[in-house]
Amino acid sequence: MRVERLSLTGFRSYPSLDVAFPAGPQVVVGRNAAGKTNLLEALVVLALGHSHRTSTDLEMIRWDAPFARLEARVGSGGPGTDELELVLARPGTAASRKRIRVNGVPRRASALSVALRAVVFAPEDMLLVVGSPSLRRALLDTLVAQQVPQGSATLSTYARALQQRNTLLRRIREGEASPDELGYWDAVVVEHG
Repeated sequence: MRVERLSLTGFRSYPSLDVAFPAGPQVVVGRNAAGKTNLLEALVVLALGHSHRTSTDLEMIRWDAPFARLEARVGSGGPGTDELELVLARPGTAASRKRIRVNGVPRRASALSVALRAVVFAPEDMLLVVGSPSLRRALLDTLVAQQVPQGSATLSTYARALQQRNTLLRRIREGEASPDELGYWDAVVVEHG
């Protein structure tokens, strides 16, 4: 799969941008503060539904814009293309929720990674080598969610079950719950983990 066209409106430093990518490898070059990282971040947002640089969608909306729109045409290598659209709006506006469409149909963020797969390796990712095992697990979870059908749903179920299990363990320790309840959550964690 490859990105054939990218269109940005009100995203980071771009009031607007429309670029077509020819077939083959791409190299992004430019002067400092020219928007190279913002362009790459836009592709990541269209692939994952969120940024690898910030946890706040508001930061991706250009300071003087009411919303940010990211659109891409993605070819699968075979016949047909997918049209991806993600719109972010400022809080307090009528459309303040993140809106995602694939081929004009409203979808969840997990549908984006089916149409456009991306792996981000940024300088801060060197922590994968020397940092906490939880960072490595998070990367593997992202890769599984992109490669395995229903991977994202399985990971969500696992995370919820683990959280419920840990809450139950605290309640058991404090004498507020019975250890008999633990079996169910153990089974869900094992099945989805």
